[in-house]
Amino acid sequence: MFYLGRFASGGKVLVRRRDGKHYETNPLNVAVESGYYDVPDGTGGVSKEVEKGLAGVEGMADAALSQIDRTLRLPDPADPVNATLTLFIGLQMARTTEHRERVLFPQRVVVWLNGREATPGLVAEYLETQHLGFRPADGEVDGAYILVREAVTNEPRTLTEEFAVEMMLRSAIELSRRVLALNWTLELARQGEFITSDSPVVIWRKPSRRDEYQGIGIETAEELRLPLDPRKQLVLSRRRRSRSVMEVEPHRVSHSNEDMADACHRFIIGTPANPGSLTSQRLDRWRPTIRFNVGPLLDEGATLGRAARGEVVHVWTPRSARVGLPKARRQPASSRSTRR
Repeated sequence: MFYLGRFASGGKVLVRRRDGKHYETNPLNVAVESGYYDVPDGTGGVSKEVEKGLAGVEGMADAALSQIDRTLRLPDPADPVNATLTLFIGLQMARTTEHRERVLFPQRVVVWLNGREATPGLVAEYLETQHLGFRPADGEVDGAYILVREAVTNEPRTLTEEFAVEMMLRSAIELSRRVLALNWTLELARQGEFITSDSPVVIWRKPSRRDEYQGIGIETAEELRLPLDPRKQLVLSRRRRSRSVMEVEPHRVSHSNEDMADACHRFIIGTPANPGSLTSQRLDRWRPTIRFNVGPLLDEGATLGRAARGEVVHVWTPRSARVGLPKARRQPASSRSTRR
């Protein structure tokens, strides 16, 4: 709520959803989801300790971002504020609904099965009607089925909400360590306004043919982008840029907003004072969601033709809903797809 409030005008934010709805509302109505971080407390009840801990991090992050607002400078690398910001960024990557949906994919399938035994045919039906919006290839069905079967048979704990919370915390800590090693830049918009979303950290690299079969992670990204408000964006990059604070042209703001809209889970958010920043974005009905494949597992250094030791499930998330699609679902590339 504190983060989305940075995009508010008159106490309201503008929300545009993938289902076509758009409306103005208080940031609290966007951010709240009751019981999202509840875990068993060991006595038959639920614990709020995770939520309290996150609130503490957010309070420190709020102070750190306020310092950036006042000075228009990034904190010194040795400043303890950096540790707070890196953990906040890690949480912004790991605490999203999109991250939880990836972790709990087997659980979502089991709930949909409603007591039926998981079979490749039923998993294929789930992928087509509930998850992807198109008929999956055989390799996709095999990968998803193996993941569901293993969870049900050998790892039932992975089907629980508390497992998702545990994975969120573990992922956030690991991500924050990697974020700290990147080069930080504060971008200031000359014109236009940055938007954000329910997946506010955009993991970006230059578009390529790899996008059709391979997701982008923190190790393969060229940049991580986190808008701080309509006028400021934090960029974490592998390359060292010429300045730690720089003004950016309108086209940079526009491209950043396009990438934010492409990668959002369910909705994008902006200030009601400038609705064009949201209404100009293309939002597909189907979100970019977890994808699967199966391939041979080979020993490192194995030559072609050597027998595989088994199979490995490849799990990835595309950069947008318009990549990684079967040919029948492809649309002509828009002119913007080459502008980066």
